[in-house]
Amino acid sequence: LPAWSVGLLDNGMTAGGMVAVVLTFLVSLRHRAGRRPLPPSPASITELRAILDDAAASAGWDPPAADRLQLAGEEAFVYLLDRQADAPAPRPISLAVRRPGDALELEFVSGPEAENLEARLRGLSEEASAIDDAGLRILRHMAREVKHEQFRELDVLTVTVDSRPLR
Repeated sequence: LPAWSVGLLDNGMTAGGMVAVVLTFLVSLRHRAGRRPLPPSPASITELRAILDDAAASAGWDPPAADRLQLAGEEAFVYLLDRQADAPAPRPISLAVRRPGDALELEFVSGPEAENLEARLRGLSEEASAIDDAGLRILRHMAREVKHEQFRELDVLTVTVDSRPLR
């Protein structure tokens, strides 16, 4: 090794820390590369549908499973759009599609709001038939899992849809 690097790399803690920083950077580049920003507008649903069609086709899903993916993705996107309706400057919604096993995971990232979707889904009763909750009911039945994480400047909505048939 060059003489200048011996002082840095001679210590295992320093070398390990440098490797951790480089690996974290590489992993973040990989995750960022798969993100597609969507303008916060209903017109973006056409682009969202194309992204979801490509994901379902590359996963080899049949038409009913692809339709479930479309429906769950649209409902999640519309939910995030509704949350930004009164915002002075709506933020773009970025989408990443991952394939864990036989499912597809849609991760929507947007600006924060006060209400958590997971709490709203748990609060829906089966007997109530409010039309305002129709989209949430569809999302709850089409998705295997819905996770909504809120951070200070970030809203992360993860929807996992199975390729399995509905019961």
